[in-house]
Amino acid sequence: MRFKLKFSVTLLAVSLCTVLFAVDAQAKFKARDDNFSVDRDDNLIENLRDNDKDEGDIISITLPGQSPATFSDTFTVTRSQGATLTVNKGGSMTFDPRDDTEYAGLTNGQTSRIEFFYTVQKRRDPRKTKRARVRITITGVDPLVPVVANDRDGPRYTLLSNQVYQLPVSILDNDTNADFVSQIGVEVDGVNSEPFYLCKVRANG
Repeated sequence: MRFKLKFSVTLLAVSLCTVLFAVDAQAKFKARDDNFSVDRDDNLIENLRDNDKDEGDIISITLPGQSPATFSDTFTVTRSQGATLTVNKGGSMTFDPRDDTEYAGLTNGQTSRIEFFYTVQKRRDPRKTKRARVRITITGVDPLVPVVANDRDGPRYTLLSNQVYQLPVSILDNDTNADFVSQIGVEVDGVNSEPFYLCKVRANG
């Protein structure tokens, strides 16, 4: 009689543990929303699965107004304006807004935002999937001021009037934060035409 009672209690305990384990395993599989921020002249590197629960792989990315894009290893998309988003199945994400012509115009205090969704699949049970939203805020920064320097130490050339020349020199090499020349003048017999040249800031600041 004692043996039967002890066996029943043990069986009940095992069954209870099995139920609790099953409930706990189900509760652990979650995909939580993410919110990130990055300056327009910086590169964002994060992991989308850091705040999720249980093991799983990302199997698709859904962009606004589009159908889910499935992938087996890495997903990459580039906006028409230039920003690039890369996500791999393990959750690693890189978002690079530095070459984006739209974000290049954001100054201090201005922001823009992109949003997408990802779907994660449970490794131990591929039938189970979860979906989460990702929001990335791109913040503006003050543009860098171009600094130009005189170019007096380089090679000298004798040019004839009414001729077109292509010279193997760059007048921007000793400048800072300068991307291209917007105006150029000519020095004739020591007399300068104004301005010599003005430089504009790079599109990415």
